[in-house]
Amino acid sequence: MASAVLPYCCGLTLLLIAVGGVALFSFGASERSRFDPLFQDIVCEPYGSHLSKLKLEAPKNVPNAEAQINAALAALQKGGNGSFDLFQQALPLVLASNITADGWIARKCKNQNQMTFSVSTHTVGTIYLYEIKDNGTHNVTTLRPAGESSLPLSTLPAEGSGVSNTSSIFRLDMLTVLGLLGQKEPSMFVTKSFWRSGTHFTMLRQKVETSSDSENWCGFRAFVENSTLGPAACADKLEDLIIPSIWAQGGIDVISISDAKREEGESQRDMACGLVMAIGAAIAAVCACCAGILIRRGRRAGLEQGGDPDARVKGAECSEVPLALISVSADVAPPPQAYGSNNVVEPEQEPKIEPRVEPKEGQEMKAQESDDSFN
Repeated sequence: MASAVLPYCCGLTLLLIAVGGVALFSFGASERSRFDPLFQDIVCEPYGSHLSKLKLEAPKNVPNAEAQINAALAALQKGGNGSFDLFQQALPLVLASNITADGWIARKCKNQNQMTFSVSTHTVGTIYLYEIKDNGTHNVTTLRPAGESSLPLSTLPAEGSGVSNTSSIFRLDMLTVLGLLGQKEPSMFVTKSFWRSGTHFTMLRQKVETSSDSENWCGFRAFVENSTLGPAACADKLEDLIIPSIWAQGGIDVISISDAKREEGESQRDMACGLVMAIGAAIAAVCACCAGILIRRGRRAGLEQGGDPDARVKGAECSEVPLALISVSADVAPPPQAYGSNNVVEPEQEPKIEPRVEPKEGQEMKAQESDDSFN
């Protein structure tokens, strides 16, 4: 009986392993579907901006320069004799000073991917005053350093949204600022940004992290006189940059990856998920076939060892004696044996034993009288 049970147990075990192979195949297929497409562009839109009031930064190479400038400005505001002369004495220090201001531009971004996305600047970018002048034949573009910009680390959760703030520190010399104060149109500023973006996600129960560096140009408009800052826009090249109006309310910015990196990532995804699917399919197919063979063997062994006789007759292909011989042998008599001279076969007879009959009392007395008379 054990020889029939063992194949059944092994077959059922392999059948359970085959079910596990199917589950592994389904898991690989679901992960492949979850990350298809691998990366979708992140869309950002303006979320506000701010520019602080202008501040005077006195020359650092002149002792007490800031105190002298403040005294001259205070005297000029009060008026009176000698106030203008005092301001004229401090005028060289004023012209040598810089005008500074702090600002930030916020963007709200939506991440539709199955991964956490982070972005920051790994190098401080330089802000330039962007001027385009017509010299009579063509436009001449000039870039004058006007400060620094940076983006602290901003994280966008998977299938979520977040806000990133680009911080800027403007620093312009006094003569440049005096030239900007009289303009009716807002001034244009551009900055070359050095980005570091990364992704964090879990695929096939494994943590994956990626990181890449890129750079582009971003621009915005600002009124220096009343500290008004407009929305920003970015482009890979400066000549492709379109700076939005300072009063613009809409407009979107897109964070994307190159086609080469996208194809590389999708190829790695397909290889990993395809390998898991292939292993699961192979396990399911091999174990299912082996389970079928073992269960069939166990059934045959059970029929041979006992159980339903009709089932054994129906399964005569497993028996060594043909069915026809089994049916005929039941009707054949034993071979004849010699008996006497004429070889007549007689069946053996058992000796008959007659039962003894006890006589009754009357019959026994009569038998005795008959014996006496005979004598």
